[in-house]
Amino acid sequence: MKKVVLKLMVLLVFTMNGYAQYSEEEQTRIDSLSAIIMNPDNHDTLLAGSYIDLAQILYVYNLDTLKTLCEESIKIIDKALLSNPPQQTRNTLLQYLAGALSNIGYVHKNYGDISKTLEYWNKSLAIQRKLNDKVGLSSTLNNLGYIFKNQGNIEKALEYYHESLHLSNELKDVRGEAFSFNNIGLLYYEQGDTNKAIEYCKHSLELRRKIDDKSGTSQTLNNLGVIFDNQGDKKKALISFKESLSIRKKMGDEKGIAKSLQHIGKILCELDSTDEGIFLLKEGFQILKKLDDKLWMGYCADVISSEYLKLNKIDSAEYYANVSFQIGQQINYPSSIQRAAILLSNIYEQKNNYLMALEMYKIHIQMRDSINNKETQRVTVQQQAKYEYEKQKAIDDT
Repeated sequence: MKKVVLKLMVLLVFTMNGYAQYSEEEQTRIDSLSAIIMNPDNHDTLLAGSYIDLAQILYVYNLDTLKTLCEESIKIIDKALLSNPPQQTRNTLLQYLAGALSNIGYVHKNYGDISKTLEYWNKSLAIQRKLNDKVGLSSTLNNLGYIFKNQGNIEKALEYYHESLHLSNELKDVRGEAFSFNNIGLLYYEQGDTNKAIEYCKHSLELRRKIDDKSGTSQTLNNLGVIFDNQGDKKKALISFKESLSIRKKMGDEKGIAKSLQHIGKILCELDSTDEGIFLLKEGFQILKKLDDKLWMGYCADVISSEYLKLNKIDSAEYYANVSFQIGQQINYPSSIQRAAILLSNIYEQKNNYLMALEMYKIHIQMRDSINNKETQRVTVQQQAKYEYEKQKAIDDT
């Protein structure tokens, strides 16, 4: 009875009290899954699967729901597995278990608990390997690769990305292939190998255009724009960013629009179209402010401040540099703090405020040293990353 009350409370909160608006199709699906869950006579596999399906609808409006309902599914699965069910039933239960563990890992990732994320995703991966679930494996490998990349474990990230790519190729999963190509391209870009980065991102772009994946296409075009910009090819970068912006406007992707405007504005300033560039940068900044995207707001404010400083508009430069600095402190992001601090040091020096200029310069040095510690780690693993690529390429070419 206690379990029935819990399910009823979950459904009341998310479907009757007006906290979320579902489409007619979603509401029909919610009602159907709720009916299954409320009937204790249903088979364990049906109940376990229904909890997961319901969680994947409701979590969009409340992330904690994903964890709560998946944990309920795991309880049912664990109990059912103890009864030594037939092999086919056992495999179905294990597949649901892998999905539930993966979902819980996703919740921990969103809350920044990476150790818990790895714990749950590795458990999911072990089950998927046991079942030879290639679809699930491909997805989990990509997820783990992303975590390892962010931790600086490039060798492991590359290994997982390539394995995911190989599985997607076997499954003829074009979307999955494109995703893996994009991830590998970004990894090589971050390692400083721009030629490999362009090669993989172009593969991703070709596949995403082939399946008319507008979101993915705009993302990869943006990535290529960043790489071309880094190479100093401003014209190619501008073409990629503008094409990405066009797609994002058609999609109504506000965050994507803001990022594209920021990239385009920055390049226009570098090409001496400063007024137009600053206008676009500020347009992007306002969108990011509305979305409360602090990381990109800070970066955008930093770029605007730099451009105003070049024009000797000191008050405007100081305003945006302070915005960037405060955001960097709020989100504890060393790169953002470093960029804003050196800007403020230069600004205060021009205003003859040498005490504040020195203080900001000291903060800049402190943040730079913190970032350089990570850079040392990156250089150490770069050669191993290149070796891993060559090794995997030899396997793929056989």
